[in-house]
Amino acid sequence: MTCKNCNHPIPAGVAFCPSCGQKAETASAAPAATPAASNPFMRPGSLDGSTPAATPAPAAPATPVVRINMGGARTASAPTPAAPAPTPTSVSPTPVTPTPVTPTPAPVAPTPGTPAHVMTPPAATQYCLACGNPIPAGMKFCDKCGTPVPGTGSATGAGAAPVSVAPKTSGKSSKKGLIIGLICGGVAAIVAAVLVWFLCFSGRSIEDTVDEFFEAYTNADGEAIIELVPEEYLDEHLDDDMTKKELVEMISDAASEWIEDMEDEYGDFNGYSFEIVDEEYLSEDEEELEDFQEKWEDEFGGSIDDAVEIKIEVTFEFEDDDLEERISLMLVKIGNTWYIAEL
Repeated sequence: MTCKNCNHPIPAGVAFCPSCGQKAETASAAPAATPAASNPFMRPGSLDGSTPAATPAPAAPATPVVRINMGGARTASAPTPAAPAPTPTSVSPTPVTPTPVTPTPAPVAPTPGTPAHVMTPPAATQYCLACGNPIPAGMKFCDKCGTPVPGTGSATGAGAAPVSVAPKTSGKSSKKGLIIGLICGGVAAIVAAVLVWFLCFSGRSIEDTVDEFFEAYTNADGEAIIELVPEEYLDEHLDDDMTKKELVEMISDAASEWIEDMEDEYGDFNGYSFEIVDEEYLSEDEEELEDFQEKWEDEFGGSIDDAVEIKIEVTFEFEDDDLEERISLMLVKIGNTWYIAEL
């Protein structure tokens, strides 16, 4: 087949012209040779390639036959007619289809100055940038998808250096590795953040301790109140005459009774609010803190990191009126957590 666009031969089974990139569907077959040009048995002077009818030979003249009678008289008999000439048979020539010939590339000539025994290596095989199909040397377009070949002057401009490109490979492996790396990095960052928070910000602040104390007291929750007290302090105040359960009941009853008395006077309880108006840290005076730590260890058998005395202005809100009070509390710090150091 030949390309309609540039008349370049197109091998069988190729989808695009390797010279101009024209689709093979639009290429047409080469014009068939006429019988007169392809039939070696055509007689000259015949326009349709058929053998011209043979001219019948002229009939031989009839030769008279003379018979001699025994009596000596001669008699002439009718001449014997000649046999009819055979009718010539017309032979139609069989058309011969030409076989396409694939051009054989010329051998690579050795470079001047190169020894005869040294062969010039063949050019590196190129691959299509679009589909990865191998492209033979000298082709300007991919014969599979029609994409221009770089460096041949087809689309990227003449004089460009040829580029050898490996066939496309799947990027699933690299994407999978990237995802795994991101997941591992995210997990490590989360673990580090949790560790920093635990070391620096875990525990209970002074404000949270005060808020939890008023919340438990106004709800008459003795269990929640004693959870705000250091364990060694609580153990020291318990003896054989009072258990932890009895202490919880005593605190709960006292808080419940106080709420009932306030509601009788001011109406239903609606909530509370507070503000810490003063803080005196013992750590501001190193000697005073050391003295307090020694007394705590001697009395309760434990150690503390700091202590503070705070003054709080708290407002208990009731239906009819509000009750405002000023309270002082002593808090101690053990690790990152503040505790109430008095009941």
